[in-house]
Parts: sequence; structure tokens; C-alpha cells
Amino acid sequence: ITGAAFAGIVNTLQGTLYASASVPNPGSYSGFLVSLGTDFNNSVHALRQSDAQGVARIRTASVDQYLQGAGATWTDSSARAMAIAYSAASSNAAFQGALMGSDTAVTLPAMTTLSLGSLFGFNQFRGYIRELAIWKSRRPNANLQALTA
Repeated sequence: ITGAAFAGIVNTLQGTLYASASVPNPGSYSGFLVSLGTDFNNSVHALRQSDAQGVARIRTASVDQYLQGAGATWTDSSARAMAIAYSAASSNAAFQGALMGSDTAVTLPAMTTLSLGSLFGFNQFRGYIRELAIWKSRRPNANLQALTA
């Protein structure tokens, strides 16, 4: 999603992405649930990493500004929920009801595209996105936990 449709959905200064998904037979690959940005090196995204954990990342000019792994295994056929809240002053993520870690100084990337189920056409998510929500505000940490519990 780009252009006017993107501008109507996404706040590039702060926001929250939420996704619930299941993976029937994931194997060892990285699959992206939702991404905001221009490309991998300039994006906010939530993914299932090749080591089977949920990962939240904010990356600007090829530098990780925020990178947190859940450490919890995303097993075959299991539904998992993940949320990432972003702003320059406060970014955090939650996976299955647990906060993943916060950062209070994040340089946000340029954002012009919303990509669902892939990283701008690459690293397709091999599963089912059950729910997706986007807020134009950075939701409180307690809300991230409640959303993903």
C-alpha cells in the first residue's frame, strides 16, 4: 500500500502494528508479517525469524535502531501474536503477552509503503495472518501486552 492510501492509514512519526498469525509448517526461513518503510534497510517490521522466534526491528540507513527477539519458539501450527510500537522517543514490542524490550532514542526510517505478508515483495510469510491492526499512535506498553496475550 502506497501513496494516498498509505497516508490515510499510517502515521510516520509514531504508531503501532499488531498481527496474529499461524504457521502450518514453517521450516527454517524468515517470514515478514508486516513492514513499513521503503526497503529492508529503512523499515519497521515484525517477522518470524529463521530460528523460529518473533522479532521486532526498526532499521534506518542500514543501522538497527531497535532490534528485539522474543526468545520464545514459534512452533508449527501455533497461533502467535506480536505488536511493535514505534516513535522516536519510545519504541517497544510484545510477543505473546510479554514485552520484548524498550528503547527511548530511535531514529525512525522514511516510510512510504505498507507491506503485508512480505518484506516489500521478498521473504514471504508462509502461514496465515489471522488479524492485523494499525494505530496512528504509539500504544502504551500495557496495551501491547494485552493485545498479544
